[in-house]
Amino acid sequence: MRLIGSLIKFFIYLCIILIAAGAALFWFDTGSWLVLPLAQRAGNFFLAPLKLELSNVNGSLRNGYSLDGLKLISGDKALFTLNHASVSPDWDLVLKGLDGIPYIKNLELQGISSDLNKVLALVDHFTTSEDTAEKSKDKTEPFTFTLNPFNASIRDLYFGTEYANVSLDALTLHDNGNLYLNTKILSHDNILPLKINARANFEPIEIISSDLYVGQKGTGRFTGIFDPIKARLDLTALSLDELLKFAPPMDIKASGRLDGRIFLDTDSSGIMSVSGVVSMPRANVMDIPLNFRLPFRYNGKNFAALDNVTLNTGAASVRLNASADIDTMNIQAKGSARNISLTEIGKMFAPDARLVGEGGWLNFDVATTARAYRTFSRQLRQTLTLLYQYLKRQAYG
Repeated sequence: MRLIGSLIKFFIYLCIILIAAGAALFWFDTGSWLVLPLAQRAGNFFLAPLKLELSNVNGSLRNGYSLDGLKLISGDKALFTLNHASVSPDWDLVLKGLDGIPYIKNLELQGISSDLNKVLALVDHFTTSEDTAEKSKDKTEPFTFTLNPFNASIRDLYFGTEYANVSLDALTLHDNGNLYLNTKILSHDNILPLKINARANFEPIEIISSDLYVGQKGTGRFTGIFDPIKARLDLTALSLDELLKFAPPMDIKASGRLDGRIFLDTDSSGIMSVSGVVSMPRANVMDIPLNFRLPFRYNGKNFAALDNVTLNTGAASVRLNASADIDTMNIQAKGSARNISLTEIGKMFAPDARLVGEGGWLNFDVATTARAYRTFSRQLRQTLTLLYQYLKRQAYG
């Protein structure tokens, strides 16, 4: 009996010690001596051959953690850096066992820098063939989740890409749904500012209202629900001159405005379609007045330029209806062009050739397969190159 009594006392003392240790881990600072070494070892194990560096971690499981100086290094180069981050959990959600993500009250990120192309290449490297096959098998299944309200602040974020860079000055989200974004797209010495003030809902995930400011004069509105995606984007008075600065290097001068109305929709199988109208009223390209309107529809496989596609210049008038199967590259196009001006064509595409001629017309009804398209494209490029070289020699003797 004495032995049984001693064992009972031992287990009671052990439970008290475990409860005290658990309380200590829950309430007291475990960042520097527990979380920091565990994070470094886990990161270096799962991300090998990459190296994870962390300067400091502070905080407790009860109140949350903050970290400083996170770097993901390949060789002697940092692929991803994060100067500061902090997160505090929402224990009310955890204890209530509510569905949804995330179980946090506040999230703060500051000083993020990364080369997006290299990061995506790493994602492909760590993605196994089984993962790819699973994604391919499930790609038509809708993805649904519940988003719990939380506060977030992201500042000083910089992502580099092959074509342009993104500099995010501030993104703030409040648990009442107020959202603010202030960012810039950078390319060489060109800057395109983008600001958004929005009112959001967490369940369902929805942008109730928003004001967009693009460039110096462009404005817009965005509304939509994201589970499944059904959204509308209206853009007004985007500057052609500002947008062309971010296009591939071309010696094209343009002024005027770009307007658009775009709809996103998702069917019951999870396939998203895009439709809308893009227009350029009263534009000017290479000193030629231009009026352009393109109604379109795209469902992930087929792209269609709908009826009433119009292109009007100072002299010419073009009408077009076209469709293309993206997988097979089967293309159909039907339309007409009136009052074709070689002078205008020359100003846009071959200003040195000094083409002259007015009043041509053309009716076309074309259907082509992928093989014929590739052959035609190659022959057309060769023909246009030879024609340009010939006209240039004639112009300059």
